Amino acid sequence: MTKSNTIRSKTSSASRQAEQAVQEASPWVDKLARLGYAAKGVVYSTIGILAIMTAAGFGGELTDKQGSLRAIGAQPFGSVILIILAIGLTGYFLWCMIQTFMDPDRNGTDWKGILKRIGSFASGIIYGSLAYSAIRTVIKAGGSQGTNEQSMTASLLEKPFGATMVAIAGVLVIALGIYQLIKAVKASFTKRFRKEEMSPRVYAAAVRISRVGITARAVVFGLIGYFLMVTAIQSDSSETKGLDGALAELAKQPYGQWLLGAVAIGLFAYGIYLFTLARYRKTLGSHR
Repeated sequence: MTKSNTIRSKTSSASRQAEQAVQEASPWVDKLARLGYAAKGVVYSTIGILAIMTAAGFGGELTDKQGSLRAIGAQPFGSVILIILAIGLTGYFLWCMIQTFMDPDRNGTDWKGILKRIGSFASGIIYGSLAYSAIRTVIKAGGSQGTNEQSMTASLLEKPFGATMVAIAGVLVIALGIYQLIKAVKASFTKRFRKEEMSPRVYAAAVRISRVGITARAVVFGLIGYFLMVTAIQSDSSETKGLDGALAELAKQPYGQWLLGAVAIGLFAYGIYLFTLARYRKTLGSHR
């Protein structure tokens, strides 16, 4: 047996072992994944609702994921809701790690599959940190989180080739936005739906709402990436914008309230898309 054949045989054996482990763990992992998507849906729906209220002049605030947790925590029984969200977001973190290392979606090991796994890993880290933030909010240990992005870019700009790294990050975020836009246009997200469990009316509504939500998220990614590029060019960390900053910049444009309202509705729709995934997504127990 040649060396390349030996490597392929070992890789195939490892893949089969990982798949067997995934299938054995599928009942509880399936529940964690669904709870995770639901928790993430609550976060985005809250961001969307608050932004819609701002655009309509009914109060509210332009906030990011951290801010949405603080808004939830301020409500009656907010601490209980945050604890449930923390459990759900932890479930999403675990699901992302399983997607990264066990590949239940069968993305493969080509460059596209590797990129998707890297994306799952990064998403897991982000939402694992958000679960931690939810707990900190409950115990009142969380302070202001509004300048995290600017602090990170300020630290990067102080390092050799820091501006280049910030620019590369901007390009990657814009590329991610373009990918999301293509995903919305092609409706490629539907391949993860358990269509056999959806009526034609539910499926059609899910596709329309999901397209709106994913497109809005693509717009936000594009704006965040653009401001990262501006940060790199001007070497000024104050130009860095997170989700809340990107929404605020939209509101400053001509017809800004209308633009903000449209994107806010889109972010709420993205929350509905995540609830759809919580109910209908193919997970470990759904692959045959």
